[in-house]
Amino acid sequence: MISGAFRRAVFATIALLWVAVPEVRADQYSDAMRYGSACGVNRWAVKTLADPGAAHLPATARSTTVAAMTRIPPPAGANDLGDRVPPVETTLWHVRALLQGYVLEEDSDIHLLLLDPQTRAPMIAEIPASYCAPKVYAARFDAARQAVQNLGHHAARLHRIWWLDYHGGAMPLVDVWGYGFWDYEHGQRGVAPNDVELHPVMRIAPAT
Repeated sequence: MISGAFRRAVFATIALLWVAVPEVRADQYSDAMRYGSACGVNRWAVKTLADPGAAHLPATARSTTVAAMTRIPPPAGANDLGDRVPPVETTLWHVRALLQGYVLEEDSDIHLLLLDPQTRAPMIAEIPASYCAPKVYAARFDAARQAVQNLGHHAARLHRIWWLDYHGGAMPLVDVWGYGFWDYEHGQRGVAPNDVELHPVMRIAPAT
């Protein structure tokens, strides 16, 4: 038989835990599922347009192809770069590409897997979370993230890639606008041969 003293001790412990643990609202749970665990670190200011050079970036896009971007010689020591490297990182690029899939990453970016429509050359594009970037760009990043999820009909989830060509499905043809970024090889899926990316993506839309 459980003694009265033991029962009172159990209830007291539960009461303390109830007070100590904050309430988790449904919208907080939704955010935890929708976003990664944190913002990024490596050249994060460049990736989110928070660096001083972002104020001088062009707003007019230059059209090219994924295949052409993947043939640009990369800079030496890409993992140690600081300021933006022209012309790739100082240009707003527009490409037409196949969207093969997308996934939510730990740094809260939505990671896009792009393919050149003709050559199938791969390239990564990334859309930051609005809370990881300057407020002036928040609405644009939110709109781009929503556009991707509308295209794929799935909300991005951590570590789960939504393959849009799964079981032979047709990949959507999209127009993507974003600033160039030199990354370095660290096991990322869909990386270009020269590690070039569009980061951040400013807009994505179905090709017309």
